[in-house]
Order: sequence, then structure tokens, then C-alpha cells
Amino acid sequence: MSGEKIYYTNRWKELSKRFEKQNPLCLFCLLDGKVNPSNITDHIIPIDNYGAKWNEHNFVFTDGEQFYHAKGATP
Repeated sequence: MSGEKIYYTNRWKELSKRFEKQNPLCLFCLLDGKVNPSNITDHIIPIDNYGAKWNEHNFVFTDGEQFYHAKGATP
């Protein structure tokens, strides 16, 4: 299953929701000295680069702005 397709599965939605409850703040923002709520669960190591799809140790929860910057794009 390709990286983008897993984000539409029930398994991903349930894992993401559980991870969100455990990690309500944007990690990248905290590292930058800011406290922002987060709204996107993503993989630290992209699954296309052999990152673990379902392992919560490979998840990071960020706000939208930090998510796009981490991906090297702009919203």
C-alpha cells in the first residue's frame, strides 16, 4: 500500500486519533519555544523511505504550518 493510501484507512484514523489524545501539542513548535495545538499526524521517517507505517514511535503530531515546512513545501 502506498504512503498516501494508508491515511484513508480506518486503522490509520484510529491510530492518529489515539496519538492525538496522547500528544495534543505540536512537537516542532515546542522545540521552537512555542505552544501550539497540533492537528496533523505524520511519519518522522517517511514510509516511502522505509519508515514504519503503523509504529507510533515513527509518528509526529504537528500543526499545519510546521507540517508543510517539515515537508519542504509551503501551504
